[in-house]
Amino acid sequence: MALKFPATLLVGLLLTSATGQTSPFNYVSFDFPGALHTQGKGINASGEIVGLYTSDPNCFLSAWPATDCLTHGFKKVNGKYSTIDVPGAISTAALGVNAYGDIVGFYIKSDKTVHGFVWLHTSNTFHTVDYPGTGTSSTALVTIPMGVNTSLTVVGGVYSTFATFKGGWVWKNGSFGNMFLGTADCYRCTSVNGIANSGKIAGHTMRNGLLTGFLKIGPDVDFFTKNFNTLITGLNNNADIVGWGNGGGFFAANVELNETSESAEGTPNYIPVGFPTSVGSTFPFGVNYLHVVVGTYEDDNNGWHGFLATPNF
Repeated sequence: MALKFPATLLVGLLLTSATGQTSPFNYVSFDFPGALHTQGKGINASGEIVGLYTSDPNCFLSAWPATDCLTHGFKKVNGKYSTIDVPGAISTAALGVNAYGDIVGFYIKSDKTVHGFVWLHTSNTFHTVDYPGTGTSSTALVTIPMGVNTSLTVVGGVYSTFATFKGGWVWKNGSFGNMFLGTADCYRCTSVNGIANSGKIAGHTMRNGLLTGFLKIGPDVDFFTKNFNTLITGLNNNADIVGWGNGGGFFAANVELNETSESAEGTPNYIPVGFPTSVGSTFPFGVNYLHVVVGTYEDDNNGWHGFLATPNF
């Protein structure tokens, strides 16, 4: 059984290094009440958190955006948890939330087909978002929405086997636009993982055999490889980014500041994000304008927990 913190206990961990300097972040763990595994996936400006949880002991989650485990989505508002389940679905996962509380994610039906969704807070209704040619059978390509902004522009990826990304996309008013940023060896291998209200977009792609993070602002696309394989999983309006890769989880503030030109980006100032008691890895997934990071980490019993990292800068 996975080691979990009691649901009523939030453990804040403010670390001090041997030199007397405080850690860049103050970490707090959270779990959906009664769940064996919890993953935090998105956070908005008011601190609303979304993610997924499961109480299935045979469910082994990963850090990839999607899973075929049977899960429930959740949102956490002002400390109160609510379950998010698409009506008629056997599994739901919430992956992104905008400032208004609109939520995106995916769901699995009883026929094992997988579909994307957007939930609208104004009407409390779910709407299916399926990239053309996906969601037609249990072995088909699937649509995984990752992020949504206040103009209801949704971004995500087309996946197979939940870990192989086959193309990024941007959806608005029922229409899809493609985003393929890979090199010739894997041109379509792209996933769009976040969108800011300003329209800035971030994600990951495959370039010359390496997982490469990207940030797209208008026509300008910058690529990032921190310690080789890199995924950018979230951003905010200021082009602050979070992600993970070979070097672990990271945060970088306003990465555009280091650019000398549209074609010559600088090296971001990466700040490590790592839950202090994690025996496995820490995976940041979202960041809001206050630099508060949400994500998930592993314990020594293959258990998953959500975390918040509040900045000390």
